[in-house]
Amino acid sequence: MASFGSAPKLHSVAGMAVVVCVLLLVIVVQWPTEADVHVAQRRLSVRSLLRPVTKPDFGNITLEQIREFPPDPLLTQARWETVVPTLDELNQTKGWHSVLDLSSGYGALSLSIAQRYPTMSVFSVQGSRDENQNPEWLAKLPVEAETLGPTLFHSHLAMRLRLRNNVVCQSAVSVSLLAALQINKLAFDYILALDVMHAWNLKSTADVELVLGALLKLARVTALQLPVTDLYDIKSIIRTVRNLGGEVDQLSSYGLVHGVAAEPILIIRSKVAEQSDAMDLAVCKLLFTLFECQNSLTDSECPSPSALSSSTSSTS
Repeated sequence: MASFGSAPKLHSVAGMAVVVCVLLLVIVVQWPTEADVHVAQRRLSVRSLLRPVTKPDFGNITLEQIREFPPDPLLTQARWETVVPTLDELNQTKGWHSVLDLSSGYGALSLSIAQRYPTMSVFSVQGSRDENQNPEWLAKLPVEAETLGPTLFHSHLAMRLRLRNNVVCQSAVSVSLLAALQINKLAFDYILALDVMHAWNLKSTADVELVLGALLKLARVTALQLPVTDLYDIKSIIRTVRNLGGEVDQLSSYGLVHGVAAEPILIIRSKVAEQSDAMDLAVCKLLFTLFECQNSLTDSECPSPSALSSSTSSTS
């Protein structure tokens, strides 16, 4: 009886083994290859383009939504989290402070700084159009951002948010402008240089050294993002900064979404910076002249610190 009872068990075990082998074979045969993944990603991209997109409402848009603007919201957030600690520290010191944002885009960081720190005057510079815009992510922007372009959208939003401490200049930023700022003895408490090193396409270590030297003279603190190339070897950059009279206070990195190597974001403190200027209408007019801004500056823009102070106290 025992022999008859054990036979079915052996058959069932053998049958299960066959089923498992077949399943494993199916899994191996159907396991997606790298090419399959790329095809699936392209299909998802097409679907995302065909899917209706709910655009942010300009009348109710928040700075949190602006920091989520494409092409890379994660990069914007990484930059914001990197600069906030030193901005908080600067904000603890008495007086009014000046910030220069080179290549401000749609204003995500400039407007965030102006709102978070009412005693900081922010001068933002951006070209008429973002070179990286494409239909896929342009469709996710408010209609006003598409029609106005980065600079005018930024200006209109600053007015809507009643941020009088942020003025916007429409102009391309070139390396020669750093020398022009030095010649005119202009300096800032903080400079955001997060895209310029990519745009300037410097060719030699001597060029990089000149730019770093100029930034150290122009600002007490500079936030600088570097491309990942042999020209920007991070150890060499840190050594050059020290030789020029600065110190890399903070180093973070961000891996871009398309598989590009992580780009370092440096917070550089200067020991050789000139005395920073209070941002008033006269300084703004000079900056508009030096940057050759294509938009106009009205007398109501770029108010003096005392005027900003009175308006801030009256609204609080």
